Amino acid sequence: MRISIVIPLYNKVRHIQRAFDSVLAQTHQDFELIIVDDGSTDGSGDLVRKFSDPRLRVVVQKNAGVSAARNRGIQEATCDLVAFLDADDEWMPFFLDTVIGLRERYPEAGLYSTAYRCHKGETSWRPDFITCPKSPQGGLIQDYFLAAFGPQPVHSSAVMIPKHVLTEVGLFQ
Repeated sequence: MRISIVIPLYNKVRHIQRAFDSVLAQTHQDFELIIVDDGSTDGSGDLVRKFSDPRLRVVVQKNAGVSAARNRGIQEATCDLVAFLDADDEWMPFFLDTVIGLRERYPEAGLYSTAYRCHKGETSWRPDFITCPKSPQGGLIQDYFLAAFGPQPVHSSAVMIPKHVLTEVGLFQ
């Protein structure tokens, strides 16, 4: 199963190498990577243009914000499934395999997300999600709005969404 990965990039020169390396370290390797340089002025755009991988495409646009950069990445995507990773985040090596497994178990779902960890300085924690499936195999959130009363159950860097769903809802605003 091939996946389009979109990384919106704006002035993240200190972090983009880590994000890029975490994509290359995935146990699932059938992907295209689209980095949308949203008018970076700190050298991060120059840095990603030096990255070497045949699956990578760098798209440059004038600064229009993170939603516009994600939307441009969606437009450039050639796959039916789109995963997002912010330039200052990173994935664990099994992220893509995990969301693919969720897709296989729940093909009717509109998006596939995993838990995530937060970091501040040397402190790291996993939010205690409300009403989200606790099983290691995952499950469906029965009431998203109830789940959203706590820490957000879906994070932009921990999600894969079918491209047709993104276009049906009008992309990012």
